[in-house]
Amino acid sequence: MQNVSYNYYSLKKLEIMANGELPKEFEVIVIGTGLEESIVAAACARNGHSVLHLDSNDFYGDQWASFTFEGLQKWLDGSRAKSDEKEDSQAEPKVLKDLLENGETLLPLDHEKTVTKISEDFHAKEVKETLKSDEEEEERKSDTPVVVEPWTKAKLLANSRHFNLDLTPRLLFSKGSMVELLISSNVSRYTEFKSVTRVLTHLNGKLEHVPSSRADVFSTKHISVIEKRLLMKYLTFCLNYQEHLDKIEPDLQRPYEEFLKKEKLTPTLIHFIMNSIAMVPKSVNCEEGLKSTQKFLASLGRFGFTPFLWPMYGTGELPQAFCRLSAVFGGTYFLSRPIDGIIYKENQVQGVIVDGQRINCSYLVIARKLCPQALRTESNEKQTVFRDIHLLKSSILTSEKEELSFLTLPGSEETEDGQSQSYVMEVGHGASACPRGMYSLQVNSLKSDTFETMVQPLLTQDQLIYSLRWKRTYETLKKTLNGNVALCHDPVFELDFDEAIAHARNMFDAIFPGEDFLPRAPEPEEIILGDESITAEEEVAHDENPPKPEERTSTEVKSQDPKKSEKEKVEDDQKEESMLTEQSAANENEAQDQ
Repeated sequence: MQNVSYNYYSLKKLEIMANGELPKEFEVIVIGTGLEESIVAAACARNGHSVLHLDSNDFYGDQWASFTFEGLQKWLDGSRAKSDEKEDSQAEPKVLKDLLENGETLLPLDHEKTVTKISEDFHAKEVKETLKSDEEEEERKSDTPVVVEPWTKAKLLANSRHFNLDLTPRLLFSKGSMVELLISSNVSRYTEFKSVTRVLTHLNGKLEHVPSSRADVFSTKHISVIEKRLLMKYLTFCLNYQEHLDKIEPDLQRPYEEFLKKEKLTPTLIHFIMNSIAMVPKSVNCEEGLKSTQKFLASLGRFGFTPFLWPMYGTGELPQAFCRLSAVFGGTYFLSRPIDGIIYKENQVQGVIVDGQRINCSYLVIARKLCPQALRTESNEKQTVFRDIHLLKSSILTSEKEELSFLTLPGSEETEDGQSQSYVMEVGHGASACPRGMYSLQVNSLKSDTFETMVQPLLTQDQLIYSLRWKRTYETLKKTLNGNVALCHDPVFELDFDEAIAHARNMFDAIFPGEDFLPRAPEPEEIILGDESITAEEEVAHDENPPKPEERTSTEVKSQDPKKSEKEKVEDDQKEESMLTEQSAANENEAQDQ
């Protein structure tokens, strides 16, 4: 059975139904369907602004996409073929020049190459296994050799739809900014998650479970009774460390590791806290270390035994979920459409030309790597992330049931911005990442040799089925808005989505200052299809003053009553949180049944 997510189905349906010529003007045109672009598109459409969302790709998500195995191969082919050159000639064909007005120029998209050094390896070899049958043992007392079909490229492609492989894998803190945004905006109804079931650490040459909750601390056999008491005392302190600022203020700017030593924690406990709970480099100060530790602890127990959630069907589902919200509120979506260029005049974008049609706009939101150099703002120094995807025959740490694992690996050297850690996520069939009995190992690192030096020694010789590695460069910009152009960042190196959400919010606030950012979307039962109480006089008046074409909608949306009490608003949010909790519990039960 093929795995096709509901988000993909719904957006594909909208794409197919969107026939005919586009309107000549939109308030906001968004180019690229990455996460930041999709959040901004949803926020604009939710507040009633007309949105046109374009992508020359035939898939959603751009650098945030999740692919089937066949889709991943197509993405690799496209990435290998791309260059830093512009797609088309910059000579501006006459048909495009005729669409320009006096003083306007046409700027082609940049299509900057961000993916390099791609290497791919199919490890599969034909293996003979001996399977013993009880009947044959009794009747013939002989072994029956059976040739097990290896996971060759052909077999992987044949099972393509069972894979959801991420370009930018991320986890969600259970009380992090993404979960809070999904709940408050009601986008959570378009998403599904599984709880990460274990957090691991690399200690003394092998993998160990990280004790973080009270139950973990008192059940672990890797630390002594005295260490358990010390750890529980310290974790309890971190949950409310702000209440003790007067005592620790002199230590806030000291290295966090020194503060842990001052608290009489053992080297093993310091390793757990620095590398797997706070997940900070050695150079971080005490204040930042305490914040990171508290962030981890605050998310414990909300939806599972660890602080983390994994998006079912991959991280690429999240941009699609925000695109769905935008489409529900009137956003127009076109994929696989050639974008001829951006119309520019007197330091302002006037519009775009799409497939030979001119479309004007008030604001343009565009991915940084697609933005013409003339429209870019000053950027910070380029950074590099090394990405690995490895398909395994078994887990990196075997267990009686399928586990969804997260591992932080400390680096030996820090980068210029003080980071050194690598993030490793292992996902199986239960999260719809790969076929049953296989595991997808995702590695995000700032170092090129993380897999060889720290991960590969933990694997057996024949455990690998497939390996893909590449290098991705990214930039952040010092200025969000350039005239009427909002520039979206590339995915940065982080575990969750805090920076992406913060930047998307900043872009929206710059475009529409003072407006609510992604207010709660109504439930289907809150949508009113017309008003039965409308009088004949009102109906005549309505017909005499029809709305403009871009203002027409098939439904009138009943917003939350602004006079609703704070208690009722809290109850609404609790209802959303309860739905996520039930969904997470259902996924856990399903995984256990498997």
